[in-house]
Amino acid sequence: MIRTADENEIEIRYSGQAASAAGISAERIPLKSGTMEIVLEQLVHRHAGLAPFLNTTSDAPARAVVIFVNEQQIDRREAPELRIGDRLLILAPMAGG
Repeated sequence: MIRTADENEIEIRYSGQAASAAGISAERIPLKSGTMEIVLEQLVHRHAGLAPFLNTTSDAPARAVVIFVNEQQIDRREAPELRIGDRLLILAPMAGG
């Protein structure tokens, strides 16, 4: 269960393979910077298993991942500035049939 928000945090939820890679389904993290790339780097630092999905330091293509900010799908290259209280959903589709 997610604890009550502190005044400088954002909520992160993971779904599909991203949840498996992070080892958790949700967490709150301090918002150190409003840029999406900085937040994604923070997440990879916290959960190394997310690196293949979020790929913040390599030229190799990242695995398929969809990112939502406050329930709106975004293009991470054109992501809005994140603000305290925002909710991020990182969805890596499950494979199989």
